[in-house]
Amino acid sequence: MKKNCGDTDRFIRALVGVAFVANIFVLKPSVFWTIILAIVGVAFIAVSYMGFCPLYLPFKICTIKGSRC
Repeated sequence: MKKNCGDTDRFIRALVGVAFVANIFVLKPSVFWTIILAIVGVAFIAVSYMGFCPLYLPFKICTIKGSRC
């Protein structure tokens, strides 16, 4: 996997992922929505950690500055 997420992109994804997971404790949703929030939050955090977004591939998007990915 070649990285295609820049530092700013990764930072924003990490913040959004943490926000999704934090909302589980703040909102106390039903079991269904807890699972959805957890999956989406962990996915955002994982993409942030790996630096690779599979949804960028079909559109040939790269947010790394100065790179042609």
